[in-house]
Order: sequence, then structure tokens, then C-alpha cells
Amino acid sequence: MRITVRVPDDLGDIVKATTDNVSAYVTEALREKIARDRRRKARQNILDGIRDYEGPGVQEGAEEQLRGGSGGTVIGRAHDWTGYGLLFSSR
Repeated sequence: MRITVRVPDDLGDIVKATTDNVSAYVTEALREKIARDRRRKARQNILDGIRDYEGPGVQEGAEEQLRGGSGGTVIGRAHDWTGYGLLFSSR
């Protein structure tokens, strides 16, 4: 598919100087942006599901859990709207 896009001159100059294949470069950048947006939305959906299930104030712990946490002992399991169990641990 062909799409015509107007970008600021300075951005166009940077892209042209960076790559010989502008189409491939822009395609990869768009795919990365779309994937990042989808991950961000999925993360927010998970956090919203935890908040709905556990109540207010659990977002900070849930965010840490999504980042990998700091270890600890598993103290509970919540099931969010996806049906998957989410583990919560103590520090």
C-alpha cells in the first residue's frame, strides 16, 4: 500500500541520512510504535482489572509486579477479567 505523509524537513533529513531504504525504515518504526501502543494498552487493561478486583490503592504493587517485582513470597492470587491469575508478593 502506498501512503503519502508529510513530515517536518528536519525529520525527513534525519531519516534520509540514516537509511537508504526510507520505506523499510518507516515501516519498522510504525510497527514498533503500534506494538508499543498495544503493550501499553494491555498493561493498562491489566491494571484496571486489578483495581476493579482489589479496589483502589493496589496499582503501585501491580505495576511493580508487571516490572518483575523485587522478589518476596507469594501471598495471594487474584483473577482479573482476563481469567488469568495474577500473583502478588510481599517484600
